[in-house]
Parts: sequence; structure tokens; C-alpha cells
Amino acid sequence: MKIINYLLQKLSFTSLQKEEVVPYYVRRSLEGYPGRTPLAGLAAGCDAIARQLPVGSPALLLALRRVAQRAQQLLQGPASASATQQGLDLINLLAHLMLIIEFGVRTLLPAL
Repeated sequence: MKIINYLLQKLSFTSLQKEEVVPYYVRRSLEGYPGRTPLAGLAAGCDAIARQLPVGSPALLLALRRVAQRAQQLLQGPASASATQQGLDLINLLAHLMLIIEFGVRTLLPAL
């Protein structure tokens, strides 16, 4: 999923344009997970999103929500070892993204 990283970093998207492309990317990626979309690609794309969008961005919060909903679907669906593992992988991804966001918030706060 280097495409989203390229789009957000290299092209001169305005903040508004980034806010518009991110929900579409996340929705399409999660529709394909775990079949078409590999976890590594999804994680790389979500990582780029978390690093490129400002803290508190509605698109960033929507992306987190969609990842959480997909994890919930996988964990509450028909019980299978692979679905459970895939749901847990998404929960780990969420934890990673929240750490990135937390560090972003800490850099914005004045030193105490």
C-alpha cells in the first residue's frame, strides 16, 4: 500500500484533499482484508495516514473507527482460528496507530 504513502507525501495535496482521500482508501482496503489486502500493506497505509494527517483530524478518527469495526466483525463472526487471528492483528494495528497519535499529541504539548 505504498500508493497512499506516495499520494500523501509526494503529491501536493491540500489538507482538505487528504481528508477526502483517506476515508475512501481505508474503506476499500478494509473491504479486501483479509483476502485481497495483506496486513502489511494495510498497516503501512494506516501508518502513513496517522503520520500525515493532523492530530484530531476527522478522517483519522474515521479511519481508526473503521479499523475497529472491521476487527469487531472478524472477532464476532463465525468462529475460526484464522478469523480470530486476523481480528487480533487489526487490534494490534489499532494499538500501533494510537501510539503514533499519542506521540504526535505529546510533541504538540509544551514541555512540563
